[in-house]
Amino acid sequence: MDSRPFTPTELVDPAAIARIMEFAELDPTLPAEVVELFLSSTEEDLLGLAIAAEAGDPEGVERTAHRMCSSAAGAGATALGALCLTLCEGARKGERCAPNAAEGVRRMRDAFAVQLRVALGLC
Repeated sequence: MDSRPFTPTELVDPAAIARIMEFAELDPTLPAEVVELFLSSTEEDLLGLAIAAEAGDPEGVERTAHRMCSSAAGAGATALGALCLTLCEGARKGERCAPNAAEGVRRMRDAFAVQLRVALGLC
């Protein structure tokens, strides 16, 4: 995997920011709620991914990575979605996932959340 740092636009899709900000005109609390909802909804998946990777369970990795890929796409987490898609495709081929893969996914998810907060003017 590429070890270079991701740029903010690789982490957060600018079109997703625009969509969130459109809705924020109707409800100013929405941007913060989107960030918190994304973080809370992916927490269980991160745990599931860690368990599946540790157990060498490609079906569990595929199922969880696919769900996270969908969540990432909906939230505009471009790089996170790409990483989850790579994990999902590897699992479909029966490839074992590195036991620490979930930690890498967590770090990318957290970096996305920071950039999303910045882009939305929440910090």
